[in-house]
Amino acid sequence: MDVRRLAPLLREALVKTGRLRLRVRGASMEPTLPAGGAVEARPLHRPLRVGDIVLFLQQDRLVAHRLVGRAADGWLTQGDSVAEPDPPIAEEQILAVITPAHMHQRPRWRRLLGVAWRWARSLL
Repeated sequence: MDVRRLAPLLREALVKTGRLRLRVRGASMEPTLPAGGAVEARPLHRPLRVGDIVLFLQQDRLVAHRLVGRAADGWLTQGDSVAEPDPPIAEEQILAVITPAHMHQRPRWRRLLGVAWRWARSLL
């Protein structure tokens, strides 16, 4: 199924339920979001900030990557274990903010990791 057709349904579900739990596939966000773990996607209730992990549409798939900067036409995102940023995305492509991942029913990732990540990136 075309993910772009799912976007309106995902947005509606986020508004009605306040969250969606999704399974992580792929390793681009390891170790923060390990493959096989679960994440919660929550609606955008505040301005986005560099360091936030967001759920967005990229071509025909859903992606959860970290915001690493602003671009002239939107945002730059990047997986934590990827060397280069993704192509810029428009703010309209962003569906939700990702909150703690879960492995074996226990939270694995906290906001502190986002703060540590921003500090480490500032050293580069």
